[in-house]
Amino acid sequence: MASRPTPPPPFSAPTRHLVGVAGALIGGWLGLFGGEALAYAIAAWTDRDIAELKDMLIWSTFGGGLVGLLLGVLLVLVGIRSSKEARRLSLISVAAAVVLVGGLMLATFDWPKSSGTPSLQYEIRLPPGTPQPRRDKVDVVLWAEKSGKGCYVSDLRRENDRPVIAGSCLVASKSDNQTLMLRLNREAEGHWKMPIRADAPLDNTFGRWQRIEFVRNPRENMPALPPGEYEVRYRVKKYL
Repeated sequence: MASRPTPPPPFSAPTRHLVGVAGALIGGWLGLFGGEALAYAIAAWTDRDIAELKDMLIWSTFGGGLVGLLLGVLLVLVGIRSSKEARRLSLISVAAAVVLVGGLMLATFDWPKSSGTPSLQYEIRLPPGTPQPRRDKVDVVLWAEKSGKGCYVSDLRRENDRPVIAGSCLVASKSDNQTLMLRLNREAEGHWKMPIRADAPLDNTFGRWQRIEFVRNPRENMPALPPGEYEVRYRVKKYL
């Protein structure tokens, strides 16, 4: 008995190609946003700053675009009732891309370490009524003896009527004579003793707010910060 003839495709070749390209572009575009959102969600879930996970963010974003592109093609093939072989190969390519991108994200994730150089997180609360400073006008420096190292300023927010400066820096010294310096508007600064040393243990939560007791400014020609109640709190979130 003669086999039944294969029915012709429901759409012409140019139409299939056009819809396939459109599906790939739309899927890739949505995948870029989805991959980026996934990286930010992982950062929030692990309580990490996205800047610490920049390598994973890159792979997640572009990998999401790749997965979205291939998934868009698969959906088009299913929608136009393409051959089983074409749909099967497309599904395999989507699965392979998911595994590849997932592996790259795992490989580039900044996994916590059990020892190393402490990454200190700080929050500095300025006196009530202080105008909100601009980020480019805020400098925080960690001094150990005569060696100073700039600290990262990650956030400026306001709590009630008080500006809060948040950021992080690396603590490489075991000296008890370390100081933090806060400079505002490039024209006034204050120094105080910083109690966290390089052998500090990890802490998932911030300590209590402490009133800052300023010490003598080693640069006598630099004006002091405006008077008021300055407070600070710390935590050692991870090792590098």
